[in-house]
Parts: sequence; C-alpha cells; structure tokens
Amino acid sequence: MGVTIATWVKVKNATGSNVNEIFVTEAPGVTDPTKQGQYHFEIVDKGRVRFFQRNKDKTVYGRTTIEGIPEDKWVHLAGNYNPNSKQATIYINGRPVKAYDQTDPQQTESLSTDWSKAAYIGAFKDDQGPPRQFKGALDEFYIFPCALSDDQIVTLKDTHRMRKFVNFSFV
Repeated sequence: MGVTIATWVKVKNATGSNVNEIFVTEAPGVTDPTKQGQYHFEIVDKGRVRFFQRNKDKTVYGRTTIEGIPEDKWVHLAGNYNPNSKQATIYINGRPVKAYDQTDPQQTESLSTDWSKAAYIGAFKDDQGPPRQFKGALDEFYIFPCALSDDQIVTLKDTHRMRKFVNFSFV
C-alpha cells in the first residue's frame, strides 16, 4: 500500500522560519514525544516542502526540497510514496522534484495506518513547542491509498479531478 497526498496551497510568509503545517497525524502509544508525529506534509523554512512519514518510531521516508515555493501564489503540491520502489517523491506544480536537501534514511517499509490519536489539516499542536498553523489558503486536499503516477498527478493538477477510485484501483 502506498500513499499520495495532494493539495493547492497559497502560503503567506513562506520564506520565514515558521512551519506551515499542511497535514500531520499522530499515533497512540508512542512514548518519545519527538516521534509522536507520523505523517508530516509541511512547508518549512524558506518555503521548502517537507514530506515525511514514520511508523511508530521508525522512519518510512523523509524528503525536504532544496528550493522553496513562492509566497502568495497558488502552487499545487503532491507527495507520494511507492512501496515497490521504496521511493518518496515531492511534486511542485505537477513536476517531480529530483534533488533534495534532506533525505531521511529508511528504517521500515510499513506505512503508519493508526491515526487514532490525531489527524490535522492546516494546523498542529503538541506539548513540545508552539502551534504550527498553516498561514494562507489550502484548497482541494486529497489523500489516496496508493502512489499516483506522474501522469495522474499532472491530471489531478490540471483538471482538479481524478477518475473514480474503487478498491485501490482507478476505473
């Protein structure tokens, strides 16, 4: 099982040091407070995009772009993880990012599926620091239980829709 998360963003203060949280989940039973966050799709310092996922306390994937996205301009973002290739990719305006500033080493291939503690869109609050709220606008937020192809991500960006999805395949 793979995953794709996609959305349109228009970020205010993308170049600052703050974190603009797009999507984050937390799993129950994780005792290390620095590892409670499971999925992280966010805009970090200088507008760089981070797509990260851990299962309990083990990293599945982690990517942070070198280049940042612009402020106050609509940008389509997508992140996907393909378990067959064990690769995570960030897409900016339908184009796959080829080089990353930060790539976390993979410690497990199994995606986190227990989000029962919390799942947030546009905000995140924990006991470890200040709240991370998305500053700007989000539109057309999607989560797919598979890794969409490059062409499917472009189709989603260009048409704002995806073919009907049934039983983990498109019809």
